Amino acid sequence: ISVAMIAIVQDRNLRSIRDLDHRHTAMLTRVLSQCHQAIESRYGVPRDTIRAFFHYLPTFYHLHMHLVSIQRADMTSIPIAKAVLVDDVLDNIALKHDYYQTQALSFVLGEQQELWARFQQHHRDTPANE
Repeated sequence: ISVAMIAIVQDRNLRSIRDLDHRHTAMLTRVLSQCHQAIESRYGVPRDTIRAFFHYLPTFYHLHMHLVSIQRADMTSIPIAKAVLVDDVLDNIALKHDYYQTQALSFVLGEQQELWARFQQHHRDTPANE
């Protein structure tokens, strides 16, 4: 069976992984565990076949976790370059409590995104010798 879910956190102050630090590890662990339990009990999909991740940059700025079964036929349509595994987020915060506030993070920027248009406009407006 193919499963795709999104878990949206209640705290609207959490907009992306950039807002996460050591104070959020218990909440993230709890949400991940509850989602795994719900998927397994409702759909019979074992937790070891579910990938949980965040997108960076996110599609919308209210922290949400994607949970997708690895058997999903359309897995190729998921923007993997944007995916940051929840386990990696937890590990990074365990290594450095403010990891996501202090580290440079790479991200994919598509030509259809507003940030791309702003970037292009800035370079059109900036003289080459600046």
